[in-house]
Amino acid sequence: MHTCDILVVGAGPAGSSAALEAAKNGADVLLVEKKKNVGEPVQCAEYIPKLLLNEVNISQKSVVQDICGLKTYLLNDECRESRLPGCMLNRSVFDKELALRAEDAGATVCVNTTCISNNKEKTLLNKDGRKTDVISKIVIGCDGPKSTVGTWINTVNEEFVVGMQY
Repeated sequence: MHTCDILVVGAGPAGSSAALEAAKNGADVLLVEKKKNVGEPVQCAEYIPKLLLNEVNISQKSVVQDICGLKTYLLNDECRESRLPGCMLNRSVFDKELALRAEDAGATVCVNTTCISNNKEKTLLNKDGRKTDVISKIVIGCDGPKSTVGTWINTVNEEFVVGMQY
């Protein structure tokens, strides 16, 4: 049995950022990630606008290249172009750095950990084949478009846009 103030599910940018801010403000935080390695495989876009660079502390190790804009091609061959300058990130490096920052701020990070179930009293986790209960005041679901946490509150994403980068 583990107790904490906040259980954050998913160690992508949203989850690690939530865990970081909560830990910086004194909360006892448990951040769980189902993958063995945070940020691998890369699941989402790497573009970030320059306007956000001052808001998010991004290391140069995470930046692959600066860009002046990008084109997005939709399934119906429609092209949307943005001339908003930004940069392309190495999401694997970026995600790992954010999770480490959360850990440095005091969050406990557990990889290779899946959420099995939740009721109002506890969340059942499975880490490396061992099941454990977590009692938390708050559960924050940052576990992606097919969110397990979302199913617990009957909120499931039904529509997806397929994308690829080249």
